[in-house]
Parts: sequence; structure tokens; C-alpha cells
Amino acid sequence: MREIALPVPKVSGKRSAKAKKTTAPPSPVSAAEMPASHRRRGARSAPTGWVWRSHIGADMRDFLRLRRSLGRQYMGHERVLLGLDYFLCRRFPNARTLTAPAFEEWAKGLRSLCPTTARMRMTWVRQFCRHLSRLRSGVFVPDLRTFPKELPHAAPRLLSEAEIAGALTFTSVLRRNRSNPLHPRTICMAFTLLYCCGLRHGEVRRLKLGDIDSKNGVLRVVASKFNKSRMVPMSSSVTREMRRYLNARRRCGMPCQAESPLVWNGYPSRTDAVTATPFWMNWQHVCRLAGLVDSRGRPPRLHDLRHSFAVEALRRGYGRGREPNAVLPRLARYMGQAGAQFTHYYLKFTEPLRCAAAERTRPHRSRSPESQPTAYSPAADLYRHSRSITCQRQEGDR
Repeated sequence: MREIALPVPKVSGKRSAKAKKTTAPPSPVSAAEMPASHRRRGARSAPTGWVWRSHIGADMRDFLRLRRSLGRQYMGHERVLLGLDYFLCRRFPNARTLTAPAFEEWAKGLRSLCPTTARMRMTWVRQFCRHLSRLRSGVFVPDLRTFPKELPHAAPRLLSEAEIAGALTFTSVLRRNRSNPLHPRTICMAFTLLYCCGLRHGEVRRLKLGDIDSKNGVLRVVASKFNKSRMVPMSSSVTREMRRYLNARRRCGMPCQAESPLVWNGYPSRTDAVTATPFWMNWQHVCRLAGLVDSRGRPPRLHDLRHSFAVEALRRGYGRGREPNAVLPRLARYMGQAGAQFTHYYLKFTEPLRCAAAERTRPHRSRSPESQPTAYSPAADLYRHSRSITCQRQEGDR
């Protein structure tokens, strides 16, 4: 399993010198300067600390409890249903159930979102309505045909080792404070685990120091997707980087208890992990500094690092002479998937992968059919005999 893990991407001297010149900390981006696609407008979200107060709030809570008992976390579903509960308390305080006018009025606040995001949130509410329809009669269930059309999924942006190495170099310019002087190094370690170990970004943010075995080079991912846990071996270079980081963390006096998160948010009053939004914004910033943007100026997604890991792991398997049918099951177990059929979603036929596969099959293609010994076949002998008779008849007719 350790063969699946990738080493730390190497940084070229030219890119490293460029990163050292860019030492100015990033200026904070205000809400007015943030792109329109990044601002939450009309998201129908409930305020912080909101509890279930509408007449159907108890049904929503029971619905989430039932779904979570099946192994799903449903954190996004809870936020959407809490927003719906808050909306019903404000606009329809006397409603005993969700009606069609109330749903249409709630859906108007989702128009400013991406059609795919709006459809997903409306679908989550529809799942709750279908759950209620199985328990009682006369429950309104929204029609899927009235939902916004889902946009096609964008192809993942596969990053090479040199591109990821350049992005990791620019983490040194991230802002640091007195309580968290290792913030740039912490973010660099987190991005390294995303690419070299193929972890999900939520798994990296939930890592505790007690889940890291730096002596044996193993990570313990606890209760991830579908409440599954697994052991993730690290490569030797990533293990050395992890040991150096943990030693520097002890010298700086940062929280080093077993329950302390690896990606600490830096607040001295509490030891919580960094949330998804700052984590994503740090990745966006280093990608823009490294020039990893598309034609529209958008950096790749964090999840694209997992795609890049899967393709690179398969290419290295080809390079070592491994059989793909033997690499894929181990890759699936390493990435925390139920089977190899789910790993095909992350595998894209890239040019390096095509070259590795072609090099693997070159010895078989170099042999000509005439040089290979063939066994005697009566059927083939009969075919050649009938073919010669047919050719003789055609010559006689001419």
C-alpha cells in the first residue's frame, strides 16, 4: 500500500527564488471586491445558533436523524433545512406543513446561485417532502421538472508535479500571526497531504495530531465518508516532512495535544481546525501567485488534487511494471473507496498515462505475426485449401 503514496513534489530553483521575492502578505479581499460568483446572495441561510422553531422543525430533525443512522453526515442538508425552517418562521409562521406557495417563495431566494447549486438544495428539500409523504397523506412534493437545469460538470484540472511544487512554494507568503507562526508551513503540509496521499480536503481538516504516526509514517482517517475509517501510509519523503513540521510545532509552543487539529485555525482561545472557506481561499491565493489559472482566471479546485493523485499513482504503477488490474484495487482501498469501479471516476486518460501504457505494451507489439510460431489447425488448413481453389477458378475464368 505504501507504493501508492506519492513523494513530496520537487521544487525547482528558479521557482523557489521567485517565491522568495514575493514576501508581501496577501491583502484581505473585501466583500465588494470579491467576484460575484463567490458571494452568497439570497442563499436562504439561517443565522448562527438557530434551532428548529417552525411547525415542521421536529419532522426535519427526525428526517436528519434517520438519514444519519444510515452512515451519512448530511451537514449540507441540515444547513439547507435550517434555512427553510428560519424562512418559514419569518414568512409563514402559521403554516403547519410545507405548501406549494411557500416552497416557490423560498426558491426565489436561490435564483442568484448557480443553477446546479440551486437544484441541489431544492432536491434536498424534496427528499424531506418525500419522506413525509411516506408517513402521512396530502403532503406537497415539489416537481423535479420545475427545478433549474443542472449545468454539465466541468472536467477536472489535472496538475503536474512541477505545478503542485510551484504552488507549495508560494505558501511561504501566506499571512502569519503571533499565536500561529507556522501558518504557512501548516497550509503547505495540508496541501502536500492532499496531493501525495489523495485525501479529501475534509479528511485533512479533521486530522488530529493523535491520528498521525510519524514514526511509522501512517495516517489514521477516522469516520470519513459513509463512516468508514482507514489507515493511510505516507511515502518516506512525506514522513520526513511531517516529522520536521511536528518538531517545529513543539518548538514554537503551538498546541501539541493528541486532540489538537493538524490544520489549526490560530485562535489562542480555542483549538479548532480551520474551516472550509479559509482553507479554500488559501489554495486560491497560492494558485494565482503560481499562475495556475484557466482562460477565465479561475484556479483549479481543491478536489482536483485528488484527481491528480489518482492519475499519477496509476502512471507510477505502469512505470514500475505493475499490472493495472492489481494496482486499481489497492488504489481504491488507499483512497477509501468501496471498489475499483468507483476509482474510474478519478482516472483520466492523459498523455503521460498514454505514453506509459504504450511503453508497457511495446514488447508485445514489436513481434510480427510471421515470427510467432503457430499451432496446426485443421480449420485453418481447410480455409487455405478452399481459398487456393477459388483463386485457381478465377484465373481459369479470365
